[in-house]
Amino acid sequence: MERDGYRVCIVGATGVVGQEMISVLEEREFPVRDLKLLASERTAGSTREFKGEELKVQVLREDSFKGMEIGLFSAGGAISQKYAPIASEEGCVVIDNTSAFRMDPEVPLVVPEVNPHAIADYTHKGIIANPNCSTIQMVVVLKPIHDAAKIKRVVVSTYQSVSGTGKEAIRELEKQTLAIFNQKEIECEVYPHQIAFNCLPHIDVFSENGYTQRGNKDDQRDQEDHGGRIDRDYSYHGKGPRILRSFGIGEYRDGQKDHPRRGKGNPRPGSGSCGRR
Repeated sequence: MERDGYRVCIVGATGVVGQEMISVLEEREFPVRDLKLLASERTAGSTREFKGEELKVQVLREDSFKGMEIGLFSAGGAISQKYAPIASEEGCVVIDNTSAFRMDPEVPLVVPEVNPHAIADYTHKGIIANPNCSTIQMVVVLKPIHDAAKIKRVVVSTYQSVSGTGKEAIRELEKQTLAIFNQKEIECEVYPHQIAFNCLPHIDVFSENGYTQRGNKDDQRDQEDHGGRIDRDYSYHGKGPRILRSFGIGEYRDGQKDHPRRGKGNPRPGSGSCGRR
């Protein structure tokens, strides 16, 4: 018997990522029978459009997941840590877009183009994690290269837009840009320094090794063997400043590979690429 769709909920539905999830579900014509939008009390009661219908945003509660089959989470790590296990207990398969479960060995960390088979491991906790956006676009490119020529070292620089910090950061960029054009005083509330027409080499907090937590997380995510995603026998060096851009991520990759035509460890001329996600 063919089913007529899934009961889906989005946690963090009024955020930048949550609203994009709503759009993608519609654009991809994902079979949704019932869509529940969940957020904090601050935005509950507002509406979002899905397939021509205005859906009211509901307050996220512990009983929000009864009857739900798929839960898309993007409301921050703390929210996922609290509510994802609750959703799983209700039989709702959680696809988590935060950092909450990325390093959990019992939660598959999945990039469909790289290790789709790992999705089957969701049964351990009822949760599927996805990497950070810069890591996703990187491993999609590196996987076929690694399969063919065994990457030994990767040096990565990501240039990340303010949208990664949230709506407040986007508004701050817009306000600062207007203030500069109108020769007014700049106000910094979200970031410690001016972001408009600037580049801040500071995402998350600095660690003892001199990298920020963002660089460390990309390093850990990329070297962890989640579902046989990619071998561990290579080194990784990453950094990621925040740039004056509302959306998108630029990434430069320099990979040194073993290749019979070039010899061991010699970088290909012009190696590296830049992309947005």
